[in-house]
Amino acid sequence: MAIEPNVFYTIEQAAERMQLSVETVKQMIREKRLRASVLGK
Repeated sequence: MAIEPNVFYTIEQAAERMQLSVETVKQMIREKRLRASVLGK
């Protein structure tokens, strides 16, 4: 599965699509290697 531009994914969905662990995706967000937004708060 590819990551579509301009689409929002949960951390879990992004991890599954990129075949990475949830912790790896969180680390990439902290390191600013991935952009993230908080929605619905």
